[in-house]
Amino acid sequence: MRDDITKRMVDLSPEKRQLLRQLLARKSQPRAPQQEVATDDSADTVRSFYDSISRQLNLSVFSDSSLFLNYGYVADESPEYATTRLPRHILNQHFIKLVLEVIGNCDLTDCKILDIGCGRGGAVDVMAQYFRAKKIIGLDLSQTAIEFCVRRYKYDHVHFLEGDAQCLAFEDSTFDVVTNIESSHSYSQLREFYTEVFRVLRSGGYFLYADLLPSDKVEGYLTVLQGMGFVLESDRNITNNVLLSCDDMAQRNLAAFDTAKTELMHDFLAVPNSSVYEALREGQTSYHIFKLHKPDSRQV
Repeated sequence: MRDDITKRMVDLSPEKRQLLRQLLARKSQPRAPQQEVATDDSADTVRSFYDSISRQLNLSVFSDSSLFLNYGYVADESPEYATTRLPRHILNQHFIKLVLEVIGNCDLTDCKILDIGCGRGGAVDVMAQYFRAKKIIGLDLSQTAIEFCVRRYKYDHVHFLEGDAQCLAFEDSTFDVVTNIESSHSYSQLREFYTEVFRVLRSGGYFLYADLLPSDKVEGYLTVLQGMGFVLESDRNITNNVLLSCDDMAQRNLAAFDTAKTELMHDFLAVPNSSVYEALREGQTSYHIFKLHKPDSRQV
């Protein structure tokens, strides 16, 4: 008999299944950010899916170490930007490495940081362990994930909140750094998300942003971000590094899920030969790390 997570996946409508395949496998081309329309139904679907994912991991023997939902990063001949070097055999090395590459040379010392789409708190944990931030808030739509984070992490300067990336419950100019790693592909209104990030960042603050995106839409997304006032400092295509990680981690990722033999779960994990993996391999989608900053109003 199929368990709850499999039933939820199979029972979804075709449109919702497309969304849960991270908006990469659908037949129609993704819409530009300014054309996207958010619906409560889509947010509820995403919340339900990630609640199910987190519940499944909570029941797994890997529960306490399943802190990441990103695809990871494996070095190749391309330049690396992480300033922290990891021990060779550290647990979750590929996933931690991706977070460190997203942070790159950005100085987080004494910063107030917001990690949007924090999931099970892996990126927040990395920032708390390896950097000297003043305050870190992890925010996610999934109540189950947030409950796990509150139980799992006990840093005095770290807090976790349930919330919507497209409607942030923070005052203007609150944070020095906003991070978003492999989460925005599930948002129904990217423009609203970008606007909210710009609003909550202080002048001179940084937006460290990484995701897999439709290759023919990347330029359009950057145009929207720059049109809002963001300054693009770097755009790194790390697709090959992500594919190397997916190759290496496939069996471990599958082992964390009792129901991983479904096509949808293979897509979610980007297992080799899945539609998400093949879209990355064939160049239909690409994985980028963007470093953007909000101009200092005193220098404008």
